[in-house]
Amino acid sequence: MKNKTYFLIYCLLIISVILTSCSPEDDSNSNEPDRDKFLGEWVVNDQCSKATYKVQISADPNNSIQVLISNFLLTDETATAIVAGSTITVQSQTLPNGWTVSGSGVYSTNKIDWSYDYSYQGVSEECTATFTNP
Repeated sequence: MKNKTYFLIYCLLIISVILTSCSPEDDSNSNEPDRDKFLGEWVVNDQCSKATYKVQISADPNNSIQVLISNFLLTDETATAIVAGSTITVQSQTLPNGWTVSGSGVYSTNKIDWSYDYSYQGVSEECTATFTNP
């Protein structure tokens, strides 16, 4: 009888451990890659050019953490960027039209606040921009 009681307690203990280890977790974005929130058309308010224009951010089919930003800095060119969490980073690169660009942005609820640098034909500037997702 004593062995039966121990066995029953042991089984209840194992069941309680199994049940508590299977509790639901917050997985609201666990299946969504970091870059997905950056994808789409964005309206840019650029402080340097004092212009408002649109860019398209699309997934790079060859790299799961990289995106392609078309019309970056109103250049009609495409820059590449790396996404990690809520940060997007354009590593220094020279676009086909000769512009050298770099910078980073931070995403928060349908907005990306950017800080970037560019140089072109000996002129360089540090700028900020805000991308909003309409």
